[in-house]
Amino acid sequence: MKAVLSAGNLGLSYPGRRLLKQRPARPALQDVSLRIATGDSVGLVGGSGAGKSTLLRILLALEKPDAGTVTFNDTPVVPGPASSLRWYRRAVQYIPQNPAASLDPGMNVERLLLEP
Repeated sequence: MKAVLSAGNLGLSYPGRRLLKQRPARPALQDVSLRIATGDSVGLVGGSGAGKSTLLRILLALEKPDAGTVTFNDTPVVPGPASSLRWYRRAVQYIPQNPAASLDPGMNVERLLLEP
């Protein structure tokens, strides 16, 4: 099936700063690729600091990657003025994380299922 949204070899590093000292850049994403076809629903799961929010910001064209590309229906998606991305933002949506609905890794399966 043809990909509607695809990302190839995405990479992004954040400047490494700590108060007044300059530190090496910290990679948030390295060589991330994905393909989403029509009708697909995608969940993105990972630990804290794994790059989930960074990937989302790049896919929504809110942040420009250091490396790689994002395409939607074979059209490159590049961050820019909101008016130039209106067509894209109408077509692509996300559902924000709801911490109250998340699974607590400290709970066993029985407690998770019985929790209101």
